[in-house]
Amino acid sequence: MFARGIVTSEPYEDHRGIRVAALKLDSFLPIGKEIPREEIVRIASYQKNWMPMASGNVVPDPIYQAIQTLWRKRISSDENEESLPEELVGLEGERLRRMVAHRRREFRLRKQKINSALRENGSLSCEVPGCGFDFLRAYGELGAGYAHVHHLRPLADYRGQEQTRLSDLAIVCANCHAIIHRGGECRKLSTLIPSPNR
Repeated sequence: MFARGIVTSEPYEDHRGIRVAALKLDSFLPIGKEIPREEIVRIASYQKNWMPMASGNVVPDPIYQAIQTLWRKRISSDENEESLPEELVGLEGERLRRMVAHRRREFRLRKQKINSALRENGSLSCEVPGCGFDFLRAYGELGAGYAHVHHLRPLADYRGQEQTRLSDLAIVCANCHAIIHRGGECRKLSTLIPSPNR
């Protein structure tokens, strides 16, 4: 045994006519710390012939308990070792399809807010008090005309379609925008960066 995870499908017959189920592995033991079947059976004091790869096989409770015990020992002994693995490995890149509800936004409003700020201030400085970040100043021509536009009143508070005015929007930098909404909240701009006088 070298990994664990969850079953992600009902049993089905593969192209060879063998009943299988899909698994999604989410945790791996370090190389060299694998748990052999014989060790699991020995720790469980299990007398019957247990084959983990048998189709439709239910893991008996003594075997399950032995696996849990051995897994914890392998993980905790690895954590106590002074040397860390050379490289942490994760499984990424799987294509997922998700259906999400999304509130309609007017791209024209974003563009108008940016143009309005440029006309009034001559720049797109972040409006969060104490920040003032400007993409043009930081990145040169690549940052020209770029900024995040934040809804001061969250779209989630709208009851269906409602009017949004330019005064309902603020120019913010990417960092401030992320922190404004961190944890699913919508913080006020004035409370975001602590004042040095506090």
